[in-house]
Amino acid sequence: MQAPGVTWGDTKRRRVSAAIVAATVVGLAGQVGLSATGASATGVRATGVSTTAGSTEPTISLLGDAYSPVYDAASPQMLASATGANKYWSSGFFGQGIGVAVLDSGVSKVDGLRRNVFYGPDLSPEGRDVNLANLDTFGHGTFMSGLIAGRTDAATRPYLADYSATSYVGTAPEAKIISVKVADSLGNTQQSTIIRGIDWVIQHRNDPGLNIRVLNLSLGAVNSTGYLNDALSAATERAWAAGIVVVAAAGNDGSAGLLLPAADPYVIAVGAIDNINTVSVADDKLADFSNRGSVGIRTPEFSAPGTHVIGLRVPGSYIDTTFSGTGAASPSFFRGSGTSEAAAITSGAAALVLSQYPSATPDQVKALLTGHAMLLPGLNSIEAGRGGLYVAGAFGEALTSVRQAFTHSANWQTVSANWAGGSWSNNVWTGPGAPAPTVSESGSRWTGSRWTGAAWTGSRWTGSTWSGSRWTEYSWR
Repeated sequence: MQAPGVTWGDTKRRRVSAAIVAATVVGLAGQVGLSATGASATGVRATGVSTTAGSTEPTISLLGDAYSPVYDAASPQMLASATGANKYWSSGFFGQGIGVAVLDSGVSKVDGLRRNVFYGPDLSPEGRDVNLANLDTFGHGTFMSGLIAGRTDAATRPYLADYSATSYVGTAPEAKIISVKVADSLGNTQQSTIIRGIDWVIQHRNDPGLNIRVLNLSLGAVNSTGYLNDALSAATERAWAAGIVVVAAAGNDGSAGLLLPAADPYVIAVGAIDNINTVSVADDKLADFSNRGSVGIRTPEFSAPGTHVIGLRVPGSYIDTTFSGTGAASPSFFRGSGTSEAAAITSGAAALVLSQYPSATPDQVKALLTGHAMLLPGLNSIEAGRGGLYVAGAFGEALTSVRQAFTHSANWQTVSANWAGGSWSNNVWTGPGAPAPTVSESGSRWTGSRWTGAAWTGSRWTGSTWSGSRWTEYSWR
């Protein structure tokens, strides 16, 4: 029997490890009940986009590698306006001083993630390989980390006016990324590995220079038992109680009911918005693949941009080699769609709030983000939550006394692993705790749990089949 775990992607591991090593050599590695307020449902989501004469929308075309930060509604520049992150930037808040832990497939130091990445333990089988340890051989963790806190080498404060096609700035560009690698080059992982990673984050959140206040989980597992009997949900509750805001992807099955741990009511669950690639919010809708909330059980807190999103590319990674024909937007950027992306953008937004309010509790951050979500006519509140993420609405708002009091998961205070000790050198942690074994442990397999991605969030990497159509060589107006 195999241990509880997850597999996403197929069995094409063959050339990925060699490719990522080659890339390294050439330098490529290196429910608080609050009303939604703060925005008009018919407003404009981004500035700086010109339109054709007599038209209220810009002409949008996505063909192969074509990419324009001005005309692409999911470019980092447009996302900063859509989510209101630029309001914080213009006021001097960039996520500085806040650490965001990313449990994913690792982070490669491509341009955009060279200045602010710390490496915790590599718990994947690749952690035993000195050439692959911590590197993102799958291509998912780097993409998510860039959305949270990417910042290309040439980017400078206040990050507002740079519309260069080679510039990339994440939601909280000066937050720190603490990478805990839990997956290999195919995105394979186990539930026990994820839980051990979360407990490392909790126990090392106050290590010098880290200040981990946000945990991004762009992943999910089939909710067959409910959160009350789920060990992964219990681990996220430990993190929440330790002062860490936990953000989880709703799932990409397109069905009613959230995946775990998003189904746990303590965390911030995020669905994905399809902006139809226009700057107006009037036509926004919940993405077809995004899991819906269900009456009387659990709904997402809100939804965030999750289609055609531009992220950092990892040359030689599995996602890059498998989907670059249609997913590559430029030599440095890639397109992806999924609730993984929506969760990562929200984690960056949480870091912005915490940079303004360093003493805010996770419950207070959740209340601010949920209470100021943007009302959108195309989003059903049961399915998609309180609206669309609009962090600008929370700017400068007074913190209120709020405390969640849901029933906890069973054994939520039981720690899975003791990570005491260890040391940091050149932003890399070493210490007790061996990498996950290279052979499967005993136990039962998670049924089909595609970690909300090409298995982390069904992430339709603009190239794989998505809602019955191929994302390739087409355009729409």
